[in-house]
Amino acid sequence: MKKGLKLFLSVLMGLSLVGCSSSDSSTSDDTSTDASSTSEEKVFRVATGGEANYPDPAIAGDSISAAVTELLYTTLYVLDENGNAEAAGATSYEVSEDGLTYTFHLREDMYWSDGEPLTADDYVFGIKRSIGMGVADAYYSTYINEYVVNAVNYSDTTYDVADMEDVGVYATDDYTIVFELTQPCEFFPSLTAMGAFAPVRSEYATEHDYTWADDVTVPTCGAYKLESIDRASEIVFVKNEYYYDYDNLTMDKIIYVVMTDTSAQLLAYQNGEIDFATNLGTEVISLYEGTDDLVMPGGIINYYIQLNNFSDDVEALQDVEIRQAISMAIDREALCEALDAGELYTPLYGFVPNNIPGSTDDEDFRTEGGDLTYYDLEAAKAIMESKGYSEDNMLELEYYYNEATVHGLVAQILQSQLSEIYINVTLKTGEIRTFFDDRSNGLFEMARNAFSADYLDAMTYLSMWRTTDQDVVTAGDEYYDSLIAQANATTDHDERYELMHEAERYLIEEMMWEVPLFQYGTYYLLNPEYTGVKYTPQGSAYVAYVTYAE
Repeated sequence: MKKGLKLFLSVLMGLSLVGCSSSDSSTSDDTSTDASSTSEEKVFRVATGGEANYPDPAIAGDSISAAVTELLYTTLYVLDENGNAEAAGATSYEVSEDGLTYTFHLREDMYWSDGEPLTADDYVFGIKRSIGMGVADAYYSTYINEYVVNAVNYSDTTYDVADMEDVGVYATDDYTIVFELTQPCEFFPSLTAMGAFAPVRSEYATEHDYTWADDVTVPTCGAYKLESIDRASEIVFVKNEYYYDYDNLTMDKIIYVVMTDTSAQLLAYQNGEIDFATNLGTEVISLYEGTDDLVMPGGIINYYIQLNNFSDDVEALQDVEIRQAISMAIDREALCEALDAGELYTPLYGFVPNNIPGSTDDEDFRTEGGDLTYYDLEAAKAIMESKGYSEDNMLELEYYYNEATVHGLVAQILQSQLSEIYINVTLKTGEIRTFFDDRSNGLFEMARNAFSADYLDAMTYLSMWRTTDQDVVTAGDEYYDSLIAQANATTDHDERYELMHEAERYLIEEMMWEVPLFQYGTYYLLNPEYTGVKYTPQGSAYVAYVTYAE
């Protein structure tokens, strides 16, 4: 990396720490400061990087919201530390010989937090309600629409559950659910770990709406239930006395505190105001290297620039050569070096990150697909010059990101690198919920994005860019859609992988609808006196079973 860039980043990191004090932190009024307190009440405090959405499992499409709903609702399966499906609300399942019928058997000791039995009908209602929420609100209903018979016919907000009699999910008794699929899906149990498959109570969960979920009196069925909720500042969970595994829950309360400032979150952790810091600047890696506080479970997460390819407001992004020039102008090695986090950030030259299985047991998808883009500053400049751009005629583009130290660093490095090919990048920041909504609604030119694997298959990344899976279409075309459809329909293993590789090649190498930057893993600070936090390769942390070492 150039010496000047290193100096600039060092100064910027120092400035980001100035002016932080304990007054920046949101804390609970509860007088019990940690689980080791003399009080009988055991409390675990988690700091999040932003505001969660309404705690309706159908709409939990981001990591912060999903962490909330995972405590409140029990899905059929969850993902274990290796990313494999692990039974939760279900005890087992069978698959028909043709792979088109899945029969799930439920636990018979599950209850809602008001003591009412949880039945298969609650799951069926929750799944159909997710379909009717529409992709704009319930993104993960796309997995229901893709595989469940007739689900796609009702995938907008004009249909009620009562309209969906021919959708291929139904209960045969109180503890048995049957799914009829349109095509075989060997990872279907993993899909049921998503909130769109969670049960909800029909008498409380309003259809086509999610504001009901802020009501703490609504029964839930997870390990914890809501005691109080202010999504902008603090959510307090208490143990659900009717949870089937109640005896193994050791925390009386779990409190989620919103701290958007990474420096404030670090200070709150150092002051003992929180026990688990989940949104931190990369400087903590060197600060806490070699200590028991630093937890780096890794993760399969790509970080990329999402381009609004079809926006009439930015005609330049409709030019595939300009999109390719943007990608070629980015020095990913220098970018990762500037983030100064060792091997946590590694350059990514395709959309699907490393450690996703390939077509054979000893390969992964990224290795098989190879590099689909590269760094070539001179070639990128030549493209821009051929389009009439120069130092005297810069292309104006806006890059949008949510407020966080890492995102800010990435944005400023991109701004600097793209200026070398005559692109003047204006930086725009937004509060996390506003940013997520704007990005989903196509209200951006270029925006940061990242995606962790929902299941360990390349299709979790590739299916994102089908035009039918986007509320506002910013990428894709009929050819891409056909590749995904063929890959999902074939039962030939090798053909499926060939089609997925062709889809990724077309997405990045030929069309450059998105610009991959790097792959990264998660990192946290956890009070070493606590154990039992569960991490998955997808980058999530499940805290229901956290335990204080007395």
